[in-house]
Amino acid sequence: MNAPTQSKDYIGREEGGLDDFDREYELDQLLPMDLLEKGIPHLLQLGLDKSLILHPGGEVHFSASMVREQELSLLTRGIANCPPDGMLVDIDLYKARVYPLTHEMEIIGYLVLGPSLPETSPMESLINSIINEFMGMNQKILMTAGLHGRVVEDTYEALEKRNQLLVESEQKYRSLACCLEKEVEKKAEKIQKAQDMLLMQEKMASIGQLAAGVAHEINNPMGFISSNLNSLREYGADFRAVLSAYREVVSALEKNLSPDQLPGRILEKLSAVASLEKDLDMDFLFEDILVLIDESMDGADRIKRIVMDLKDFAHPGKHEIQYVNLNCIMDSTLNIVRNELKYKTEVILEYGSLEDVPCYPQQIGQVFMNLLVNAAQAMESTGEIHIKTYMEKGHAVVEVRDTGKGIEPEHLSRIFDPFFTTKEVGQGTGLGLNVAYKIMERHRGSISVTSHPGHGACFVIKMPLASPES
Repeated sequence: MNAPTQSKDYIGREEGGLDDFDREYELDQLLPMDLLEKGIPHLLQLGLDKSLILHPGGEVHFSASMVREQELSLLTRGIANCPPDGMLVDIDLYKARVYPLTHEMEIIGYLVLGPSLPETSPMESLINSIINEFMGMNQKILMTAGLHGRVVEDTYEALEKRNQLLVESEQKYRSLACCLEKEVEKKAEKIQKAQDMLLMQEKMASIGQLAAGVAHEINNPMGFISSNLNSLREYGADFRAVLSAYREVVSALEKNLSPDQLPGRILEKLSAVASLEKDLDMDFLFEDILVLIDESMDGADRIKRIVMDLKDFAHPGKHEIQYVNLNCIMDSTLNIVRNELKYKTEVILEYGSLEDVPCYPQQIGQVFMNLLVNAAQAMESTGEIHIKTYMEKGHAVVEVRDTGKGIEPEHLSRIFDPFFTTKEVGQGTGLGLNVAYKIMERHRGSISVTSHPGHGACFVIKMPLASPES
């Protein structure tokens, strides 16, 4: 029987047999080309079309697209002192993030992901993690395959003795392959969720810009309406003054002249005017006109306040830290979501005296809006939302408690996870509370929830007095 051809992927007899489980592998063994090529569509979809893997000497092992000599030269010089946690390298018109690939505590290559942007940074870290897991899994698979090859090449007697080892190796191989497949599925799911979240954030940003533009367009005609109503009120007062003057003239004529002294035609006209005033009830009309104008001006002012609150909430340009009273942000948010709440909830306010806190007001308004809308949607018919604010140990605290159906105990640990929702399809994206949690993290604050099914839920927000950027 002819001995099988020796493969470089197997551990041969001359290489020490079972003792070679610490063998060092090369980059093309740990990251085979057919495996890497399957990832090209995902890299292109993420916008990382300038990604590649280099050998320590700068030779290209794999690339998602064509690499220019100038780019390769810049990369080769830039990766010389790459730290273990990666670094950014300037490549002509873009930046690339470089991670070292290590095996047996030695660098065997470099992972280059580009163009690197702030929004792709989480993806880059995730891809580096996946590549390293691939390398670790492939190393174990190669070890197992090497043992299998060693046993096949051995004599019948050695094969008898090592039969049990072969069975164990095969089981280990299958287990590793199964684990690798599950791990890839998990990582792919994470990438898909991250993509969905980025898409949702882009949509929300577009909606915010659109809302700000609409608010601006509504604000202009409302200015005309308010101005015209104010002028109309002044005109009404003038008309009333003129009518009073006419009445004084008529009264003077009737007092100082007898009917015989007035021409018949004038008497007829005066009688017709008096009859018309009585039929039209002119006193009531002038009183009611002023009341109607006042009510219209009040309505116009309310529309203007809502529009201004909406414009402040949705305006995309205000991204600087401001010192704001959380009571004011809550009032503005309540004004925006009033229509969502007024038909099924009663809002009960218990404001305490709060110190101004440093924050991004639009983002805190987004947190309040998400909590208020969720509370309203938790009401099966009607209920109450209690809002309480107070100071506690250097923090401004806001409690939002509702009398809705509450949260099941098994859901409490997942309530802030992205895309988790218990609402019906079409009623929620599962991002509202996750967005609120991320915003509070950015402000170095906290958000927590307590709930008992059937007795509502209580969300507690704590904002520190120290700036999140300090």
